[in-house]
Amino acid sequence: MERETVEEAIIEEGDDNEGWLPDNDKFYTLTMAEILERQGLKRDAIKIYQVLLKKGGHDMGFLEILKELVDKAPGGVAGTIMAKDGIAIQNYIKGSAAYDMDALGVEYARILSEAKNASSMLALGNVEEMSVSAEGSMIVMRLINQDYFMAIVLGPGENLGKARYLLKRAVASVRKEF
Repeated sequence: MERETVEEAIIEEGDDNEGWLPDNDKFYTLTMAEILERQGLKRDAIKIYQVLLKKGGHDMGFLEILKELVDKAPGGVAGTIMAKDGIAIQNYIKGSAAYDMDALGVEYARILSEAKNASSMLALGNVEEMSVSAEGSMIVMRLINQDYFMAIVLGPGENLGKARYLLKRAVASVRKEF
């Protein structure tokens, strides 16, 4: 009788983990992505989420969802889907706008986390959405789940109501993938 062999990968923090996931899309499962996420291997979990999104027969990937969100929102300039620790899953910047979405996401992820903590401490319920108005732009962030959020940056002439509506729809379309 032939014995099955099982490959085991030992992944340690600080190792160069690039390329350790097999290229065979049939290998990926949502459970595997969740396990990788719990182990702190967010980049690998994100790769699996993206493959599963395509494999599931969805018409639009994350980039297309962000592009539609930003392009349909009057004054829309940029959008991101980001983990709470600041790792971007996908960014979209319209035209030649000069936004560093990675830096924006990292900084506002921290603020969003503080708002969640304050809301919890004050027994106000879960934070769903947060917006920041600055001179010349507005950022609206909406939670996808406890670990991920989506944000849109609006420039001058923004329509906050429509942007919030479109963001809520976009979050609903990606929520099932997380």
